[in-house]
Amino acid sequence: VWALLLAMPVPVHAAEPLLIFTSHWPPFTSSEPEAPGFFMEIVSRAFARSDIQVRYEFAPWARALNTVKTSRAFGAIPLARTPERQKNHLFSRAVFMTRNPVIYNRSRNPDYDYPGDLKSLNKYRLGGMLGWFYIETWRKEGIDFYPIHDHRMAFKMIRASRIDLTVFDEFAGRHFLDQHPEFKPVIGFSKQSYENKNLYLMSARDYPGARSLLSLFNANLSAMKKTGEM
Repeated sequence: VWALLLAMPVPVHAAEPLLIFTSHWPPFTSSEPEAPGFFMEIVSRAFARSDIQVRYEFAPWARALNTVKTSRAFGAIPLARTPERQKNHLFSRAVFMTRNPVIYNRSRNPDYDYPGDLKSLNKYRLGGMLGWFYIETWRKEGIDFYPIHDHRMAFKMIRASRIDLTVFDEFAGRHFLDQHPEFKPVIGFSKQSYENKNLYLMSARDYPGARSLLSLFNANLSAMKKTGEM
């Protein structure tokens, strides 16, 4: 099956680097050329197996999602799959599983843990990162939140007690604390996860050749897992 997929004709535009949007989200993705992030490296290596180059462009999550939705770019990484996104997009096989705890101010709420009740978040000043998977649900369920464009601002607002809580990936959150130790005395991670999510390469459903390109990516991703490259 893989041989057939790898032999599939690649659209002419794929001779040019594929444009993939992302945001600065180390260690998954990074705008620093010397440390591009492991998720970016996996995507680049998978496409390189089919001699397809990738070009990354960085933008806030909300703008990145809108750019892909209008087919002005092939795709975006790394993203969780949601019902709303599935209406206009295609998704690769899962690349990585992420744990998303509630981030809180340990000084103000030292005993906090997420009880698993979505409505409980309304008791707090909540920050929501635009473009994140949970925003759809929060809006639908009437969860009040302050819109935030990136995690750096969210962590600063928690430290300054401008918000009480947000939801963010633990792996990236702890990486941020390692890079900015002045936040460590204040930032806490709930023991109970808000929700664990697989992360994917997402493409525009109407992008020319999207299905073929995702099939190539999936086949190459499986091959990389078998050879221990990821």
